[in-house]
Amino acid sequence: MKRNTLILLLVGLAFGAYLYFVEAEREVADESDEPALRYVVDFPTDEALSARIAVGEGPPAHIEKTEDGWVSWDEQNPTRYEADEDWINDFLELVRGVQGTGLVEEGAVNLSDYGIKDEGPSIEIHGKHAAGAEWTRRIVIGDSTPVGEKLYVTNQDGNAVFLMDGYMRGQLDRGVANFRPRRLLNFETEQVARIEIAHHAGEPFALDRIEGSWKVSGNGEALVDNTKVDAMLGDLKFLVVSEFTFDKLADRAPEYGLSSPTQTIALKDASGAELARLQVGDRVEAASGDYYVATNSSDEVFTVKPAAIGELPKTLEDLAPAPPKPSMPEGSSEEQSPANVPADMPGESEDLSDDSPVLDDTNHGAIPN
Repeated sequence: MKRNTLILLLVGLAFGAYLYFVEAEREVADESDEPALRYVVDFPTDEALSARIAVGEGPPAHIEKTEDGWVSWDEQNPTRYEADEDWINDFLELVRGVQGTGLVEEGAVNLSDYGIKDEGPSIEIHGKHAAGAEWTRRIVIGDSTPVGEKLYVTNQDGNAVFLMDGYMRGQLDRGVANFRPRRLLNFETEQVARIEIAHHAGEPFALDRIEGSWKVSGNGEALVDNTKVDAMLGDLKFLVVSEFTFDKLADRAPEYGLSSPTQTIALKDASGAELARLQVGDRVEAASGDYYVATNSSDEVFTVKPAAIGELPKTLEDLAPAPPKPSMPEGSSEEQSPANVPADMPGESEDLSDDSPVLDDTNHGAIPN
């Protein structure tokens, strides 16, 4: 090895060692200088009684605990809607868990320097301690930091400015729909003694539960698969709202295709009382393809995902038992494989019907009759 090459190699190794030790010490120093995370607000979530949420572009939303449970509404629509307690608790825990990733300034702070204003985006929560003392907690959101990844925030005291991760604003932005229960129908499957189904694709029919088995009403010869019927009841029980329209059925039924529903399913108990009813409109939401639906338990129009509606039986044939498999000739071990099926024979799972909605170019899509 030439002398000059050796000298350059030694210099390079020495410089690399220098950088390693210097940067290692700097990293330790940086870690020690990093501010500890601090919660912006703290409160007992089980003592919260109400909140006002004004974070997004929509009207401020309110939640309030009443004797009958939580309700929600917004400042443009005074209608009180039932609120799901689990959604409420999740939101309160989210607010309580907001952390300041850094302390910008503390003491006599000029909040306007950080875009923090009383009328700005905020969340205000009110509650009462067990001893009777009332309390208020508030998060106020200001401008973004110059790099745009953080937000300046303060609390009800207003004597400190924290940094909050920018994505938290989207998580804190809640409206009335975020708190409403999404279960569409409320019934117990064991109470269902009669099912009535009507769809434009076929004749209406009814099923009665007799000694634990489902029978076709008025047709003793027709058979149904009990497993399919029970699966349908399970699908109905766990059917969820996709979107809330906040429109009254009586005011907008023709617009949503619910004046003459394409399908109606009614569930009744042994006395004939209606437990639940689902009506599916003959129009769909143009952008998403969601079906407009109505129920017996609400005067509102909702939307439901097309996959969920597509699973529901439309005719009696949809609930019929599967045909028995043909028996093989005696002594034959050959099974019919896909290779042995004629090319023009459809597979058992192939759906040759076209019952999918066709969208028009108006606000709502029409389902062809």
